Amino acid sequence: MAGSSLLLGLVGRVAGKAAGALVTDVARMWRVESQRAMLERHLLAVQKRLVDAEDSSEAAVKRWTKDLKAVAYEAEHVLDIFQYEALRRQARRTAGCSSHVRDKSPLFRYKASKKLKKVLHKINVLVEEMNTFGLVERKEPPQAVFRQTHSALDDSAGIVGREGDKEAVIKMLLDQRDKHKYNEQRPNVQVLPITGMGGLGKTTFAKVVYNDRRVQKHFELKMWCSVPQAKFDTCSVLKSILELVRKGRCDLPDTIELLKERLHEDIGQKRYLLILDDVWNEEEKKWEDDLKTLLCSSVGGPGSRIVVTSRSQQVASIMGTLPPYELSCLSEDDSWKLFSQKAFSNGVQEKAEFVTAGKSIVNKCKGLPLALKTIGGLMSSKQQVHEWDAIANSNLGATDSGRYEILPILKLSYMHLSPEMKQCFAFCAIFPKDHEMDKDMLIQLWIANSFVQEEPTTDLEQKVCKLYNLETLKLNNCYMLRYLPKDGCGIDEIKYMRQLRNRMELYNLRKVKRGSKANLHEKHNLKELSLYWDRKESVAPRYENVGLQANMMMPSEDQPSSSQKTLENLRSLEVKGDDGFFSAFSSSRVWHCFAVLEELVISYCCNMVHWPLEELRCMALLRSLHISHCAALGQEGSASEETLTLPRLERLWIKSCDSLQVIPGLPTSLEELDISRCRSVVALPSDLGGLANLRNLYVLGCDLLNTLPDGMEDLTSLEALTIKECPCIEEFPRVSAMDGCNTVVLTKRMKNACAIL
Repeated sequence: MAGSSLLLGLVGRVAGKAAGALVTDVARMWRVESQRAMLERHLLAVQKRLVDAEDSSEAAVKRWTKDLKAVAYEAEHVLDIFQYEALRRQARRTAGCSSHVRDKSPLFRYKASKKLKKVLHKINVLVEEMNTFGLVERKEPPQAVFRQTHSALDDSAGIVGREGDKEAVIKMLLDQRDKHKYNEQRPNVQVLPITGMGGLGKTTFAKVVYNDRRVQKHFELKMWCSVPQAKFDTCSVLKSILELVRKGRCDLPDTIELLKERLHEDIGQKRYLLILDDVWNEEEKKWEDDLKTLLCSSVGGPGSRIVVTSRSQQVASIMGTLPPYELSCLSEDDSWKLFSQKAFSNGVQEKAEFVTAGKSIVNKCKGLPLALKTIGGLMSSKQQVHEWDAIANSNLGATDSGRYEILPILKLSYMHLSPEMKQCFAFCAIFPKDHEMDKDMLIQLWIANSFVQEEPTTDLEQKVCKLYNLETLKLNNCYMLRYLPKDGCGIDEIKYMRQLRNRMELYNLRKVKRGSKANLHEKHNLKELSLYWDRKESVAPRYENVGLQANMMMPSEDQPSSSQKTLENLRSLEVKGDDGFFSAFSSSRVWHCFAVLEELVISYCCNMVHWPLEELRCMALLRSLHISHCAALGQEGSASEETLTLPRLERLWIKSCDSLQVIPGLPTSLEELDISRCRSVVALPSDLGGLANLRNLYVLGCDLLNTLPDGMEDLTSLEALTIKECPCIEEFPRVSAMDGCNTVVLTKRMKNACAIL
């Protein structure tokens, strides 16, 4: 009984409100404290017997729970009035309106008190009725602590038993044997339906096929479109496709002719792959009249494919031009393999007793991957044999009609949630199918609806600070947190944390004497390091005890240079809002730590006045360099005769550096060059024409750029050339000489733009 499960949480929530300090204070003030206390006691008594009522199948009990639900919501509304009054008084005191906060009008107070008494009377009636049912007090079964049972990208579990299916479908997508037979009767674009009942993993299977290396290489355009049932109309589908192609919002009106023209511009005769996932439309007219003509005949080169996943055979017959590929249930061996991956992945031993019960559970899942993964994840939290036996002996897989459905198994996981979590889960039903929910927003909505109760704890216990083996600490949704301990978040506090790994971010950095004690050079497991000097409140409000000294990366003076080590796992470094970082870090001893760095991002470093060429020499493995919003870069020194000695550099982005006039020579390994909004740049590097590996050249908003280097025609690997808002360019080499360049974007502000063609 899902309704009763939610009711248990609702009654507990209302009882908590009735006992809260806000309601209690106002109830005493309005002299209805006895009624409030009686309401609280009755709700707690009812809550104890709701667990028994949940298992009852009597019609009278079901009717009683329905009435209780209505009264509980009414009681919550009344208690909200009391809470509002308490908060109003607090707010007026905080604002200093007066030393004595004026009470609400006597009429408001009378009505609120009357509503409380009315609700109490209804609860009294329900309690008397409850006593006639013979319900007994039962506690909610203890809930297993939630633990992660799989990795974020569990591709291996999703493809169990589908290797043969995968190869068969990929062969159908890549088959070009009848390429010469395409004619007006047989469109260039073929539609392949993938069908099967819910829970077979059609979407997961389609993703595995879609992301296969061979498929990605074969098609020029790849698009994945999830189709909501309510939005299968021509304009909505076409707009979704255009947004995928353009990687941006489509603001065209709902006019098919305009959308058709845009399709021709963006797709044309390119060989494309389009996945239409979870299609429910069974109206032939919607497909045949417009979408089929537009997608299968008007655009797309020979060999293009549309893959449609659906539970409906009718959808397959309407849309398919190729025979539908029907996914079958997993074999017994594959079912056990998938189930055991989930069930025995979280400390549960694969004992003989568990295997016997597990085999019975797997048999009930009928080879459905979703059911196997769901029930397997549930069993990973069950440590006792009797728990496994109870689920193995339950009637999981059959409905009243006798036809197998997956919902009873999914419901099993729901029934094992706590009452509070059931409310949070059920609340998600207000979102439409395929809606991408924002985690933080969802939590805020839960809190706003009182599904998540505020904990009274305001301070952490002292023993929390003695967890010497602690590896991860997360402080989520601590909205009242204002200050961290003075001696708990200084830069020197990480001195002995040698096992820090993956990513570390330091905010609100500034020069302090203790910075050298941080010993960042000893954090050999770090992969990503971000240093932010930004002091805006939006970044890290009130966390003022973080500091940085210029030599914090360096070993102490008495440490021999021979013992210095590289941060051998550090791959990414981001420096934002420099407060003297580059001017202070001039020692090669510091930059030696970054010898294996692959990505460097520098932004808003107003003190960087010249190219850090010497520093960059230490980064022989650097592949990506991003410099942006460094307004003083180029004010000192000249880089025209210098060269970036980065033999593996592939991507160089230089953006919004207003003082920059010249760019140093570029390494021949460069594949992508982006120079944007550098208003003072007058020339590009003279060796640009010798970059044999350059695939993408993007120049935007360089107002003083008046010439391009010689040898541009020799860029044989160039695939995309974009030059916008560069009005001073007088002459440009002919693009027609660049055989491999298939994308050229020029703006009308360029002089003699037509001459390059």
